[in-house]
Amino acid sequence: MRGSTYRVVAEVFHVREIEWWAIDAGIRMYCDGRPPPGIKEGSWVSGEAYIGVDPFQYLDRQSRHHTAPGLIYDWIILKIELNTAPYIKVNEGYLVRDPSIFSWREIEQTNAWNDGVAADYILHCELLGNPPRR
Repeated sequence: MRGSTYRVVAEVFHVREIEWWAIDAGIRMYCDGRPPPGIKEGSWVSGEAYIGVDPFQYLDRQSRHHTAPGLIYDWIILKIELNTAPYIKVNEGYLVRDPSIFSWREIEQTNAWNDGVAADYILHCELLGNPPRR
């Protein structure tokens, strides 16, 4: 896949009613909202997943519940790239990056305030050996 979209096969290991759910695909990840019908802890899922860095949502909200699993990992960032592909209009004027043009520029650090509200980065990282935490 490209950018932040990956094909995953994962086990569901946490379901918090209608609020959010988490999978383990080698690293643990979560999704806000109700899981698909029939999904419960121990279920297996597969498909395409957008995997992004969440700097606030999990830490500020989900991790505070006593049953929340650890989802915060320690990483070393080796390289950062910024998507510079132009925007195109789709579905009644909704703007997305042109998927036919993949244009990435290496940058020293992220700066979403100046790179644009919809800045799209690829972080080339190395996972450290520490277990995930809340």
